Amino acid sequence: MKHSPSSTRRLLVGAALLALLGACSKPPAHPAKGAKGVVATVNGHAIRRNEFDLFLKLSGTPPALAAPSLQRIVLNRMIDIDLLARQARRAHLQHARTLHMELKLQRRMLLANAFVRHYIKTHPISPAVVADHYRKIMAGVGHNLYELRTIRVAKHELALDLAHDLAHGESFVELARQYSQAPSGKHGGFVGWLGLSQVPPPVAAALRTLKPGSFTATPIKTPSGWHLYLVEAKHPIPRPSLKDMAPRIRAGLQEKMVEKLINGLRAKAKVKIAKGALRVTPLPGIKPPPAVKPVKPVKAVPVTGGKK
Repeated sequence: MKHSPSSTRRLLVGAALLALLGACSKPPAHPAKGAKGVVATVNGHAIRRNEFDLFLKLSGTPPALAAPSLQRIVLNRMIDIDLLARQARRAHLQHARTLHMELKLQRRMLLANAFVRHYIKTHPISPAVVADHYRKIMAGVGHNLYELRTIRVAKHELALDLAHDLAHGESFVELARQYSQAPSGKHGGFVGWLGLSQVPPPVAAALRTLKPGSFTATPIKTPSGWHLYLVEAKHPIPRPSLKDMAPRIRAGLQEKMVEKLINGLRAKAKVKIAKGALRVTPLPGIKPPPAVKPVKPVKAVPVTGGKK
């Protein structure tokens, strides 16, 4: 069977291993009933339907959605792997110590990934939890973007005086140019369009109450000083729906859940790293830094008095 020699074929062994080792986030393959037929034979050795479907899934494509052209590419890759594997056996490479170590490591990684999938399956994230996190995310983002100007000063008394001047009709732009210590002062305090998640919580709370053209009547304290804000305009932020966000939220919660699982296992385990196990290999042409000798403590000289 002929097929085009491409980068896919040249890297077929590496791609196959990466597909196997990178399957931690994918569910295990379950071949359909009655799908155990032979899809190809290589020198009398059968490649069965369940093996083919598994390889498709590990490559990132569900068998039911794989186009015939993609199925042919994947099948040719499996044939190439089978041929190379048989050549390896004829060269007695299956007895190589390094290969045994690689297979042992891969088996350990696959088992670890299998347990992670099992743990996620047996500890499902409920729709209610996903919806609650969605509401929290949306609350932090807010409903609007705000076009803002700000005046920042160091002293509270000056901020109060400026708020008084604004209330009596003074120009926010001119006061910002004259008094603001922020970099935006020379631009009349203009800081652009910002969402509530991009400003400190006290500022976000104040912005929620302001309409376009209004300013904060009371100065707001932040770590950088005292602020007055003017909302020049605002417009709604397009908000993704819960349906659109649910897969990403669930994946994030699962990641945190697995991280918590691993941290718990490590806390209970007795782990001892052998002394000198982590070797430092210097780069070619670069000498390692010399060892720093410990500094001997200097003995204090008692002071008995001044000159007589």
